[in-house]
Amino acid sequence: MAISKQKFLGFLTQGRFDFVRDSVVGGLGDYEDPAFYSDAARRDHGPYERALLRRCHIVARANRALPDHPDIRIRKRGSRVTFIVADTVEISFKKLDKKLRTRNYPTQSALAFHAQEASPTLPLLSLDDLEQTTHVFAGYVPVSDFATEFELFFTCPEKGRNMWEARLEGASIDAFLRANTVTDAASEVKVRTHLVGKNESADESG
Repeated sequence: MAISKQKFLGFLTQGRFDFVRDSVVGGLGDYEDPAFYSDAARRDHGPYERALLRRCHIVARANRALPDHPDIRIRKRGSRVTFIVADTVEISFKKLDKKLRTRNYPTQSALAFHAQEASPTLPLLSLDDLEQTTHVFAGYVPVSDFATEFELFFTCPEKGRNMWEARLEGASIDAFLRANTVTDAASEVKVRTHLVGKNESADESG
């Protein structure tokens, strides 16, 4: 059974918050970096390619950050790459639509993740495959298709709907936790992420 939003926010230490925020901000920034793709190359990318490449950069950032976060480990199952946080929460980085849903191809693995069930697609390789973690998406919502400005959310899926959603407040986890109390006091607050250059500091997640 998935943990509640309140328990998740209590579980989300500053280091874990920074891991997610920095991975997403950095990965989205990498996609906008001319060192990786020229403006002409990005114009050739369709919506699918843009989402795929952004996710590749986000996952790469997260993977490189693992040595600094000993309570987080990577899990690879086929083409699905997720990150296990303290053996409790399994995070998948995704683009979200305006309803804060993902647009996964409905594979058995994707359906199991959305249903908060263990993946049925691979044979058990170790005791690790028996773990039942809470599945959470760390997702970004582009303001427009070619935007370099995004909103970030944690969402907890459950069979075709979101059990709960939490908007990421970028600069400080204290503000984030205050904003996402059980009463959802900050559900009215819209926080957007502005991607910045490599040598600047980001106000928020991206």
